[in-house]
Amino acid sequence: MPGPMDSITIASAYGGGSVSMAVGASKAGPFKVESFTWSPRVAGESVPKLQATGRHPGQFDPQELVLDLEGRLVGSTPTDYWTQRLALLKAIVPPQNRSRTIYEHGTITITPPGQAAVYVLVNLSEYDFPVGVLGRTSEYRFSWVAPFGYWRKVSDDSVVIL
Repeated sequence: MPGPMDSITIASAYGGGSVSMAVGASKAGPFKVESFTWSPRVAGESVPKLQATGRHPGQFDPQELVLDLEGRLVGSTPTDYWTQRLALLKAIVPPQNRSRTIYEHGTITITPPGQAAVYVLVNLSEYDFPVGVLGRTSEYRFSWVAPFGYWRKVSDDSVVIL
């Protein structure tokens, strides 16, 4: 039985490369995603009535997506662990000397079963990636905010509600 998706790809907007993550703890690969969620932040403003109590109806729309990803990095050797860890951080964490003319830190792409590939442009908001005591495994958690509150199709950039 297929899961909600087979893989997640995260690409840097600054030339830091990309990584593909296997979804599910039993999947092969060094990056094992155990939880991936997104929630829209809906915002809007209603206008107060000038000559009566109450407010006029307002428009409330998804303004941002908040994405959270948790998983585990498993290296086959301590050297492999550090190689994979640095590749993951390079793809996700924006460099300090980055170009300030690029407004997103990267792109997250997923392909739900039976659906076309979709993506969202994201900015890293926080992360936690402690070093494993044995040097071959550690858990990670990344959080992003997408300034546009919807997923988009890779093929034609149209909006997709997931």
